[in-house]
Amino acid sequence: MTLVAGIVHYGVGNIGSIVSAFRKIGVETVIVSEENDVRECDLLIFPGVGSFDSAITRLRRILPSLDKVVAGIPILGICLGMQILFESSEEGRESGLAVFKGRVTLLRSNVIPHIGWNTVRITKETPLICGVPDNSYFYFAHSYCVEIDNAEAGYVAGITEIGHSRFVSIISDEKRAIYGTQFHPERSSKVGLKLLQNFVTLAKK
Repeated sequence: MTLVAGIVHYGVGNIGSIVSAFRKIGVETVIVSEENDVRECDLLIFPGVGSFDSAITRLRRILPSLDKVVAGIPILGICLGMQILFESSEEGRESGLAVFKGRVTLLRSNVIPHIGWNTVRITKETPLICGVPDNSYFYFAHSYCVEIDNAEAGYVAGITEIGHSRFVSIISDEKRAIYGTQFHPERSSKVGLKLLQNFVTLAKK
């Protein structure tokens, strides 16, 4: 079974790295720039790197019937792509997709942005991280986050700490097949590729 991963192009960076990562695990990718493009996709990626308002505004233009998409295809939000799944962000004025309840806030750390490798403590079993060891290192690049107290506890699958922030690094809703990572799996070596492979496996079920 040949699967196609659709990368939603709403004006953010890092798409090239995502395409390369999926190529390494043998998955074809297409760039989704309008709603009709979704028809050929088995799963969707909301990529990261960019501003909240710009991303959410362009995403709504590309996928105006987003509710139908969310109900029918596995989704993985990466970095900013995870943040837009929440209700709002201090970074902008636009409302998020509100797939998950919670607010994105500025990191409480002396070092902003948070760039580099950090550990993820697994707090919930989920197919997305099957075979991923607890406290594995992943690559982060962000200034905003969803702190633990601002998230729906039942969906938090991984947390990370920096400075005074304990923030959500993995979010997982198995019933709706919607997932998010604050880190960049496509830049996180073998453990990141394992996570992406797990995501691909979800589309085969």
